[in-house]
Amino acid sequence: MEERRRHLSELGDISPELEVLEMDEGYRLSLQEPIVRLMAESIRRVLGCVEYSAARSWTDANTLFNYGGIPTVVYGPGELHRAHSAVEGVRIRDVALCARVLTSACREFLMGGLSHNLLI
Repeated sequence: MEERRRHLSELGDISPELEVLEMDEGYRLSLQEPIVRLMAESIRRVLGCVEYSAARSWTDANTLFNYGGIPTVVYGPGELHRAHSAVEGVRIRDVALCARVLTSACREFLMGGLSHNLLI
């Protein structure tokens, strides 16, 4: 927020006003959270290894977690550093692999592999 105010002050004679209407907190899940374990196992099964990361951003996952108490994993194809940029794009191979991971996770959940530990 302070950084935004600083940028606005650099505009000179222009006096814009900034009113924050809504602000959500971020969240971080434990690696032991059942949905994290389910997704990690599906990713491992399809891709062979798992890389965990966190990002400063907003997605619907923030709302699901902060307002609904629903532990949420954000997962999708592509390279995060390219998202919302002039070079944004996703390789078809990455979309296909993502579909396999999500299919594996859904199958595991529906077959009861980890579903007994998840709140639905």
